Amino acid sequence: MASVEEQLYYAVEGGAIEEVEALLRDNPGIDINWKDHRGWAALHAACGNNDIKIVKLLFGTSCHQCQCTNRWWIHSLLFSFVV
Repeated sequence: MASVEEQLYYAVEGGAIEEVEALLRDNPGIDINWKDHRGWAALHAACGNNDIKIVKLLFGTSCHQCQCTNRWWIHSLLFSFVV
């Protein structure tokens, strides 16, 4: 069974905002900055999907807003959401 962090990541990746909200609400100790084998966190998946609602939801948590994957920084993509 997937960890709660993996469940969150895949919910974000799938654009399932209700599931994302429930996972965040029901798991106060969740590691919001958990990364998959590529170095991608939930925030990367939300930005990759251009899902501004989930990006804003993640910004309301302890999510690191300037994260590095195994290859690049994501801050420029995030900047485009908040401008």
